[in-house]
Amino acid sequence: MIPAYFRLEKVDGASPPIEVDYGTARCVITDGDLVLKADRTGASGGDGMICIRLFGTTFGIPTVHVIHLQREPFDRLNEEHLTFPGGFRHKQAIPPHSVVHCRKTGVDVNPLSATDEDAGSLIQRHRWRFLPSREQLADSDMTVEE
Repeated sequence: MIPAYFRLEKVDGASPPIEVDYGTARCVITDGDLVLKADRTGASGGDGMICIRLFGTTFGIPTVHVIHLQREPFDRLNEEHLTFPGGFRHKQAIPPHSVVHCRKTGVDVNPLSATDEDAGSLIQRHRWRFLPSREQLADSDMTVEE
């Protein structure tokens, strides 16, 4: 399944565009993608890298742009599950905050923390569904050479 490219389908069960709070801003998420790649160099200390990009608008400004980018090493738990951040991030005392369930039909990203107070990033505050896609958004991590 790696490398693999996915496009955002749902946020908390709703299809984009969807409004979410992000820090002090009210955002509208219109699109997004997720890339899974193996860590062939061992630079991350994990089993691979995950990159999640979310596109949308903030503060009511109509221009659509990348409003969230998260690129982290992941650790594979088994054939279908991985957690992030992983790899050398554990040596920095940063525990994983999300679990990814990989299936042929798509990828689900869910928070490991039980409360909003524990959730630090936009990814941790919601449940995400991504579907496999051949249509890549511009500047995707799939186009970056390892």
